[in-house]
Amino acid sequence: AEYMGNIGDYLGSDDPFQLAVMSAFIESFDFSGHDLGHCLRLFLKAFRLPGEAQKIDRLMEAFAQRYVAQNPSVFASSDAAYVLAFALVMLQTDLHNPAIKRKMTLDEFVMRLRGIDAGADVDRSLLTALYESIRLEPIALDDDGVPKTFDKPDRHGYLRKQGGRIKTWHRRWFLLTGACLYYF
Repeated sequence: AEYMGNIGDYLGSDDPFQLAVMSAFIESFDFSGHDLGHCLRLFLKAFRLPGEAQKIDRLMEAFAQRYVAQNPSVFASSDAAYVLAFALVMLQTDLHNPAIKRKMTLDEFVMRLRGIDAGADVDRSLLTALYESIRLEPIALDDDGVPKTFDKPDRHGYLRKQGGRIKTWHRRWFLLTGACLYYF
């Protein structure tokens, strides 16, 4: 339904009142004791991701903070949940968009997420379960299953990025859409 897109646009806005509405909306979710993939599905079922990268960024950041606040022992910080949630949306696009011929493998997915948890790797069994979950049952994102921000990026590919805390270089997958650069 069209209103689902309007909800995402509204919640992702940077207007102070709309940010307060988004905060109240996020607080209505109980993610306690559930894995990130299940919680992301619940979250994304409530609205359609907006097309603007900054709005998606705000929504995903709020999701990650709420998830980690309710599951503090899963990740070292909300940054890991944020990167992993984005990676799951990207995996959804990769595995279920018919325009993408070469699909991401489990090993590629795991490799792209090395060191995201404050320099440590996320447990491979968790990443495997998340990968298989997305592979077997797509997240309902948009009419065609593809979030518009990631459907046709301006540029994409591998780059090397230096870590924040641990100053080592890692190969990461980057997407440039509009004025936003995403990496996984």
